[in-house]
This record gives sequence, structure tokens and C-alpha cells, in this order.
Amino acid sequence: MSESSWALTVTYITFSVGIITSVPAQNVGVASAIFSAAQQVGGAINIAVITTIFVEVRKHNPLPSYTSTASALWYLVALGVAQAVAVAIFFKPTAHLPSPARSRDSADEKDDAAADFNES
Repeated sequence: MSESSWALTVTYITFSVGIITSVPAQNVGVASAIFSAAQQVGGAINIAVITTIFVEVRKHNPLPSYTSTASALWYLVALGVAQAVAVAIFFKPTAHLPSPARSRDSADEKDDAAADFNES
């Protein structure tokens, strides 16, 4: 697998886990659907933009020029930088949900407190 495939895999997993875990349990299906739709639309738009860059630059620089490839590469670099800036600005971590062990412990503490109250 190439390096870009690994990067895409890690990015996809990170984003999907982040999105799914940041919404309430009853909205997980909706969040997953929106994420999937946004991924498909974004991919379609990127393919259209990259193809347009290739075609338009190729019209002015016939083969064997690599100008169209370089132009598409710089577009992808700029897109990556813009996405990184957007994540840095708009990503707001949510409050940590209690782990199951903590929930069980707090439930046991409530049971103990209730038992103490009932004994008095």
C-alpha cells in the first residue's frame, strides 16, 4: 500500500471515530450518514476540480510539459493546508464521557449511599 493510501486510511478512521463519538447515541446514524454524504460530495468536487486544472493547463502547455501535474499538486497542497487550518479553528473537543468502569463505580457508590440511608 502506498504512503498516500496509509494517510487516507488514518485520516478516514480518525475523522469517522471523532464524528461518531462526538454525538449523542440517538444521533449516531444521522452523523454517520452526513459524514458519508460529505465525503462523497467532497470527492466528486475534488475530482472535477483536478480534472479541470489538468485540462485547462494542458491547453496552454502541450505534452511533454508537466505543468498541469504541478498545478494539480499545488491545488492539493493548498487544499490540505486549508483543511488543517479549518480543523485547528473549528474543532472543539467535547467533554469526556465517563468510562464504563467509572459509571459502574459511581452506581456502586449510589447503591452504598442508598443502603446507608435506608439503614438509618
